[in-house]
Amino acid sequence: MSENGLLQILLFSSTLITTGLGAYTSRMAHIPGARHFALLMFSVAWWSLFDGIGPFVTSVEAKTTLSQLSYFGIVFAPISFFLFVFQYSGVDLLREHFLRNSLYVLGFIVLFGVFTNDLHHQHYIEVTLNEGSFAPSYSYGSIFWFWVGCSYILLVLSTYQLIRTAINSSDLFKSQITLLIISSFLPWIGNILYLSGYNPIPGFDLTPLGFMGVGILCVTAIFRGKLFEMIPVAYESLFKNMNDAAFLLSHDLRVIDSNKSAEALISTSGWRGRPIDELIRGIEDSELERLYEFLLNIRSNWSEEQHTLELMVRTEAGSRRWVSISGTGIQSKASDDEGYLLLTIRDISEARRSQELTNRNALHLELVNEVARDLLAEGNWISKMGRIVQRTKETFHTAYSFIWDVESETLDVSTAYSLADSAAALETIEDIDFSQLILREERRLERGEILNYSQPNKKIALIGFPFIVDKKLVSVWTHIWRGTLPDEQMLNVLRLQSDLILAAVAREGLLTDAIEAKEAAIKANNAKTEFLSMMSHEIRTPLNAIIGISHILESEVSDDIKDKVASLLASSDHLKNLVNDILDFNKIESGVIELSQNEIVLDEWMKTTVHSYLDWAAEKGIAIVYKNVLHAGTCISIDQVRLTQVVNNIIHNAVKFTEKGSISVTVSPYKAKGIEIEITDTGVGIETEYLETIFDEFTQVSTGNDRSHSGTGLGLSISQKLLYLMGSKLEVKSSVGRGSTFSFKLNHVIVKPSSSAISHPDNDIVFDKGTVLIVEDNHINMAIAKTFLGKWGLDTVQAENGQQAVDLVANYKFDLILMDLQMPVMDGYEATRILREQGVTSPIIALTASAIIDTIDRAKEAGMDDFISKPFQPNELKSKLSSYLRTQ
Repeated sequence: MSENGLLQILLFSSTLITTGLGAYTSRMAHIPGARHFALLMFSVAWWSLFDGIGPFVTSVEAKTTLSQLSYFGIVFAPISFFLFVFQYSGVDLLREHFLRNSLYVLGFIVLFGVFTNDLHHQHYIEVTLNEGSFAPSYSYGSIFWFWVGCSYILLVLSTYQLIRTAINSSDLFKSQITLLIISSFLPWIGNILYLSGYNPIPGFDLTPLGFMGVGILCVTAIFRGKLFEMIPVAYESLFKNMNDAAFLLSHDLRVIDSNKSAEALISTSGWRGRPIDELIRGIEDSELERLYEFLLNIRSNWSEEQHTLELMVRTEAGSRRWVSISGTGIQSKASDDEGYLLLTIRDISEARRSQELTNRNALHLELVNEVARDLLAEGNWISKMGRIVQRTKETFHTAYSFIWDVESETLDVSTAYSLADSAAALETIEDIDFSQLILREERRLERGEILNYSQPNKKIALIGFPFIVDKKLVSVWTHIWRGTLPDEQMLNVLRLQSDLILAAVAREGLLTDAIEAKEAAIKANNAKTEFLSMMSHEIRTPLNAIIGISHILESEVSDDIKDKVASLLASSDHLKNLVNDILDFNKIESGVIELSQNEIVLDEWMKTTVHSYLDWAAEKGIAIVYKNVLHAGTCISIDQVRLTQVVNNIIHNAVKFTEKGSISVTVSPYKAKGIEIEITDTGVGIETEYLETIFDEFTQVSTGNDRSHSGTGLGLSISQKLLYLMGSKLEVKSSVGRGSTFSFKLNHVIVKPSSSAISHPDNDIVFDKGTVLIVEDNHINMAIAKTFLGKWGLDTVQAENGQQAVDLVANYKFDLILMDLQMPVMDGYEATRILREQGVTSPIIALTASAIIDTIDRAKEAGMDDFISKPFQPNELKSKLSSYLRTQ
């Protein structure tokens, strides 16, 4: 047989082999890469077939036509090989339709150029038939060389991708990929020999045989390495066709394979060989750490026990999804330390939402049951509603829940909060003008419709359920949210709760009881206020005389008597503080205390406050250290009286409970325009069990018969409530035997200093000449006031009641009037009204032994400019006078 005949047999054998491989793999079109591999084999078969037929014809034209027909295989073989390699390695170019279609279009353009060569001769420039040659010799044009370049690019990229995949892959794939890499070099070798002229057989193109070599090596991979049947039928049915996303991982947690459902979770192409934690979309760092621990736990024992983990991932739109990851270890037969991990991932977002909804329904129903039990149980209405309000806030996360009394336009007594919470609720109610809202919606509410209101700009939502008795709207069961909005289910539960409460009201007349209880409480509170006002006057009047005379004696008696006078002053000051504590507590609990704003120089005020305790501390052998981190001229706008009261209470306790060591008072900046005041002592300290109760009313750490540290137990409670009104909170840290630290922060109080903030020590005040009218029916208090004013260089005139004061002012001009309030004949209120009606403009300062807020308001309404409470310290009176009289 001739040499050409042997070559033809070789080509026809290649045709048969590659056709068989193509037919075999075409039946596996559902497996990634199989379809393109089949097209590659069919292309090689086509190429080999027409190259093998070539020697049967003798004319140049016939041989050229057969060569042109073979180009269907020449063009599509490298394209198919390229697509097969990339899909096999996990980079699915089928998703990139533009790239895939562009390759096919390019191939058809080249084919068009080949078959129209007679028009342009850019593929075959010249064809020569040499005797004995297997095929004609061609002189090639630009189209040929263009396609040669494209083919080489495709082969280079394919080989590179195979090498890259082999590096990243586990041992399970490396043997297969090694065969593919070897096969990818065979077409290169054949084509280079043909084009370079070093071909051992003139005119014979070895390239199709190179591709046949690809097929033969792939046969090895198919039947030995199981390229398309790596795992048996069970793997195909249980893994590839699973509805859940599935990943097969190597021992180093890299992806070996995945099914179609998993592709939606993969965040990038080229996934084969990549770590699983780099591929799943939307895993946050905290969840990623949990996933890694989960995988390591499975790998640590390679047991076939199934492990489960629930993770939260975020979609590209930013919404949250929950997935359940189940993992099973498959130990390798070759090594006890290696194996594979089979992961399945299922989206459980709907199931989780359903479970959360079920749990929330159960919680809401439990709330309704508790409300029903509370309403049926014995007990008063206020206690029941207190529990219902608290549970409603906790369950529905409302900012405020309360019953609004329509008639009185305020919180119903049964749902009133603590002082701080009530103030915040009332502030919000006032902010949305709730009373006007009720008036506007009254008709709808009387028809039983729900009040629905929101302020999106302030993130406030309000829902109100009307309580109607005898066809009249009496109150509204109201709920306010900040930042969140209630859903329909919450509204249904709240509506049912509202119906239960209203039914209880109608059945038992609880609302009437509540109104009567409220009126009784108001009457009792008024009676308490009147009693305290009277007691305040009766106690403060003689106390003022004691303190005043003690101060006078202090500068006039001999040294051996001064100690006794000092003891008298200390005792009277202590008594005054006790009275003040009780009265302040009453005012705070009644909710009638009001804060004013004064500008003060922080450093001067603090030094004055601290200085007043230096003597007492020195007597006990302890030091008080004051430190101001802020600028010395820093001014704050605050209620000076109430802030002084808070700081005094804390420093007073620090000195009282410290027997050795020191006390430090520190002022430092806090955030923007804020300050922090911290007071630390080295005293006895407070046991942990008492830290939660020291701010309760009438509570002291030392109880029972131990009265080594006396007091009412109101100081810290009052201080805490005053700070609440200032938007702050008193905090404490303490250790028994080592001391305590009390601190509080005030936001946005630092202001630019103005003339009113410039203060001077009271001792430095010197008055110009002036005349003061003292209106006082108590002769002792009159004498004390005249003595102090005389020492300060002021002239005085006295009147024993309001009528005498009116008569004196009609004939004389006074620079200032000190007016007592409770006097015979005519009290201070009436006298002041008459003087103002007569056009008297002189400053009038009330001298009152009552600190009840109503008394002070009445004094201001009558026309008084200011007030000073008895008993007063001389410096307090002097400072007050300096605000109205000329000083040097």
